[in-house]
Formats: sequence, structure tokens, C-alpha cells
Amino acid sequence: MADARTTGRSDPSWSGHDDQSRIDRMECQRLVHHNYDILRDYPEISSGKSWDLLILDESHKLKNPEAIRTQHVFGSGTIAPIPSEKALLLTGTPMINYVHDLYTQFHCLDPAMWPSFEQFVADHYFPGYKIISPSQIVGVERNLERLRRQLQAIMIRRPKSILDLPPKTREIVEVDIADNEGALARPSCLRITTMLSRG
Repeated sequence: MADARTTGRSDPSWSGHDDQSRIDRMECQRLVHHNYDILRDYPEISSGKSWDLLILDESHKLKNPEAIRTQHVFGSGTIAPIPSEKALLLTGTPMINYVHDLYTQFHCLDPAMWPSFEQFVADHYFPGYKIISPSQIVGVERNLERLRRQLQAIMIRRPKSILDLPPKTREIVEVDIADNEGALARPSCLRITTMLSRG
């Protein structure tokens, strides 16, 4: 992938006002990299041809179907999803707190197996649950063992112990700040120093 070109907000030639030239330029790209929170500024990512592969890093951040960032990736009633032939979701934390946090990721990977949020909740909560919102459900979870088996069919887990990672290193880097920037930075530095001193 040494010859792959990346494009995003940091590329000054990408941020022109001519939508058609941005679309034309995107079709020439081998690789397009974007932050979830600025996807709404680039509707052409969802309106063009289908991408070969959609890689979603930190995919657990897309757990709430009502969140704008989630809708700009997976779509909603008014926003088109990012079309792709294949998808690869990367996360160290697929389920943040509750079983329904998994739904948007599962639906992306296999809409036929997990066709609707309501059915997913009915399958994984005992009767009597209440859906307050897609991110808040009151009830008792069930069928977790079946869900674990389903996870094994779509997930590869690699514990840190087998990754042969080097030990963490920490380094203090001192940076000179201009006088006018220092005045803005001092309150933040004071808060950080206070937090660190509390442990």
C-alpha cells in the first residue's frame, strides 16, 4: 500500500467548494480517510459509487443510531449510508455497557441476520423491557450465550498477550509556546496539572 494516496480534511486541495471536482477527485483515490465527525461535510462519500472496502476504526463509537456520526456512516431515514462491497469494523470494546450497543455494528455486518433494532432488542431482553430510546433500554438481558456464539462467527479477538507488543514508554517533551499562545494554554495546563497531582 505504499502507493496509496490518502485524502481528508488535512489535504488543502480537497477542501474546495466545487462539489463535482471533489467527487471526480475522490473517484481517483485509492484510499480516503475521514473522521466520523466531519462526514456530514462530505456527502459525496455516500452519494457516489460503492466503495470496495469500508474500514471503521473505533466502531463502538457508532453504537447510537440516533447520533449524527452514526447516521452519516450507517444511514438513516434522510441520510444515505456509505455504500461498500465489504466492511471491516475495528474496536477493542465492541460492547460499551449494554447488549443493544452492538446492534448498529451487527446490522452493518449482516443486515439479514439482524434486520431491525426492535427485533434485536426482543431477542436479547426478557419480556417487559421498555425502549426509552435506541441508546436507553430498561430491562433484563437474555440469550447472551447464543449472542457469544454469534459473535465468534463474525469477530476475531486477539488478546494483548499474543500480540508481542513492546512495553509502553513515556517521554516528556517540552514545547516552547509563544507569549500570546501561552496565555490561552495556561488555564488548561493548570487543570491538567491539578488532575495529575490528584492521581
